Amino acid sequence: MVPALSESLQDPNPEVRLFAAQSLGHFGPRAAPAIPALLKASKDHDDRVYRAVFSSLKQIDPEAAKRAG
Repeated sequence: MVPALSESLQDPNPEVRLFAAQSLGHFGPRAAPAIPALLKASKDHDDRVYRAVFSSLKQIDPEAAKRAG
């Protein structure tokens, strides 16, 4: 599930990216393999996606969130 959600962070549809970013956070530290994709997605131009990415990073790895922020 995590790999598919990670790929969805690059979807052209912002709603799909938002869902993927939010969903990854629910996995907590088990979603650590998604950190590189989330860091890339932290540059998303959609504010909702941007906020969801950082929220998920905080749930997965607070240190990675600090480095990205």
